[in-house]
Amino acid sequence: MSAPLLTLAVAAALAGLAPAARGAEPPSVYPGCAVPSPVAGHVWRIDPVRGSRDGDGSAARPWRSLQAVTASVDGASPLLATAPYRRRTPAGEWVTAANPDAPIKPGDAIELMSGAYGDVTIGAPGAEIANPDFVTIAAAPGETPTLSSLRIAAAAKFRFRGLKVQGLAESYRPLVAVGGQNESQTARDIVLDGLDVASADDVSGWSQADWVANGRFLGVAVSAFAECAAFVDGAIRNLRYGASLSGTKILFASDALDHLGDDFIDYQASDLIIRGNRLTNSLTIGDGNHQDFMQGQLGWLRPGATSNTFRNIVIDGNVCIRQTDPALRFPGPIQGIDAFDGDHEGVTVSNNVVVTSACHGIFFASLHGGRIVNNTVLDDGSGLGVTAGDGRRMCSLWIAVQARSHQGSPSNDVVVRNNIASSFSVDNAPPGVAMDHNLCLTANQSCVIVFKDGAKTVFRRAPGVHGDGRSVRDNVISARSASDEFAGFDPSRFAFDVRLRRDAAGLGRGRAEAAPPVDIRGAPRADPPNLGAY
Repeated sequence: MSAPLLTLAVAAALAGLAPAARGAEPPSVYPGCAVPSPVAGHVWRIDPVRGSRDGDGSAARPWRSLQAVTASVDGASPLLATAPYRRRTPAGEWVTAANPDAPIKPGDAIELMSGAYGDVTIGAPGAEIANPDFVTIAAAPGETPTLSSLRIAAAAKFRFRGLKVQGLAESYRPLVAVGGQNESQTARDIVLDGLDVASADDVSGWSQADWVANGRFLGVAVSAFAECAAFVDGAIRNLRYGASLSGTKILFASDALDHLGDDFIDYQASDLIIRGNRLTNSLTIGDGNHQDFMQGQLGWLRPGATSNTFRNIVIDGNVCIRQTDPALRFPGPIQGIDAFDGDHEGVTVSNNVVVTSACHGIFFASLHGGRIVNNTVLDDGSGLGVTAGDGRRMCSLWIAVQARSHQGSPSNDVVVRNNIASSFSVDNAPPGVAMDHNLCLTANQSCVIVFKDGAKTVFRRAPGVHGDGRSVRDNVISARSASDEFAGFDPSRFAFDVRLRRDAAGLGRGRAEAAPPVDIRGAPRADPPNLGAY
């Protein structure tokens, strides 16, 4: 059996978890970034099978090379009028400049026919391609153009739509890379819309050794020298790592990440939105790494710096499920949404569903101005990652906020509210760290709520309402299990419908302050709101 993006069985299991459907609007971008026009100025055609270097870009006489759009091929001018290239003037001098008489103009679209396009780089060595309007490079209707890799370097206003990017392991080069050449030559306003990124379509016969040897190391990389990049409505599958997000004003939304062997999303960026994605089927491939659905990293350090502070991050409405494929090979533990390094300011983690077996369901340290609200975090009962070889329970799947990361300063101004989880742990010794109106459900062990009372660490396991009466209060430990609380939660059948039942303990038990105005589906929340993502 191959490892498809979403099998019919998986799609059915996730039917109750899907965010609201998107219409036929222009692609989403980070707020304030440029949006491509839905209407192209002129449509050109490239066909690697029957095209010719002597064509005119029409449907009858298409060009052959996509690389020729921005690069000088065989000494000829690039096809794009804004693409600089190095050439000798009639006076014998070497210059790097664009050719304004080239046929493709900003605002035009380029349609690609089916075929292999190889490794494609959009960029000019040592120079920028500064388009005043978007150039769209898209699959022609009904066609499947396939690139071996795609690199966008120091370019502005390009949209790539409906392309397949596929290739096996090749050192650590990502399949799709967006980034500038330095801080003054950046990649800006890049939209990657509906891309299918994978090592291969069918990896069903791969052993763990095959995964390490053949799996592409990374699917999508957005570098620190990128601004206003969006990866939306895409698929990232059958890879080791899924996506690495750096830069500023980055949107990663409505994507499906499936059958990955290491982290699904690593993030080290300010002004970042990760919203409405589905992350499913984590594999343990034997490379020694521990897996995370989303992990905040330390990121690129400027000379002399020892840490980073990332600001203004929204992680909302994502569905993260360790295993939905009953035939998954090499299933293993995977942690949820976390950040163990650096400082993070102005972070909202809301409306997410995390179903896994590990210590950290949602975990942050050195969090400043953080809101962890209305999430549903549940243990799938597999025992992977939380049970030792002798059967001892090592940890619980929790929502946790601790004081310091490896390099950061003590957390402050943090609210953990309106969540449903298997356990909670908060270091409320720093000022302004509060935990209230959360529901702890009995899973495969007693619920536990952990907090500080002065210098003393307090553990609460008995059913009832628990807190210190100040920063920790109105947290409920329930004797109900997840199967009692939700419409269809049964990991033994790979059923993960975590909408609340009509008699659920989490109905109307929340606090409206800091709660998101809508739930994971986009439905308005009442006052008082329900607990959890729905």
